Amino acid sequence: MILLLAFIIKAAEFNGIEIVQDSIAMTGRDLPDVAQLAETEPASGKLQMKERPAPAESAHGEGEEKPEEELTRKEKLEKIVEGNENGLPDYVHEESPGENIPRYSDAEKEMLEKLSIRRIQLERWAQELDMKANLIEATSKKLEEQVAELEKLKSVTEELLGKYNDHDNAKLRSLVKIYEGMKAKEAAEVFNQMDMEIMLEIIDRMSERKAAPILAKMDTKRARELTEKLANQKSLATAMGVEKK
Repeated sequence: MILLLAFIIKAAEFNGIEIVQDSIAMTGRDLPDVAQLAETEPASGKLQMKERPAPAESAHGEGEEKPEEELTRKEKLEKIVEGNENGLPDYVHEESPGENIPRYSDAEKEMLEKLSIRRIQLERWAQELDMKANLIEATSKKLEEQVAELEKLKSVTEELLGKYNDHDNAKLRSLVKIYEGMKAKEAAEVFNQMDMEIMLEIIDRMSERKAAPILAKMDTKRARELTEKLANQKSLATAMGVEKK
């Protein structure tokens, strides 16, 4: 009788396990096999249910930052570019599997941002300096061409002035001979009406023996003015080492 009761109890226990397994299969949940949770106690031959292990607690609480080794590549990039990505290096934005991406603190990212802005400023300044250097070079070349043209023009001008001076000096020498051959009173009357600059050129080329009588016959005020200009002109010519021809 006792053996019969034990057999019935054991059959009921196995039937219960099968029912539980069927229910689990119907729900589709990914649970461990109930049969694996059941053990037969060696001494009594009875079945014992294993205690299901409690889920492991997370190594870090909710809201805590994951360790570096647990972060995915995307999470690492998000951490790196958090804040302002314009100040970060270009390689941070590149997709390269297996790349060891460093992490940056807020202070480091701020420093990188400032360095990036500074680099952009320096690049702009370098471009501006290059433009100015090119402009200066072009201007310098243009000035050299203009200087060459001026030198050429100067040479031509000096040649023309030389020819003009030779012609002018020839005319002046001719006038000097004319006034030296005139009577002092007649020459004085002409000089009283003559332009001062022309009269200076003529008197300066005349001999002192011929010029003195003419000055004596000229208007006193006019003669005094002419004498002062002649003295200043000779002093200037002596200082400059120029001799009248």
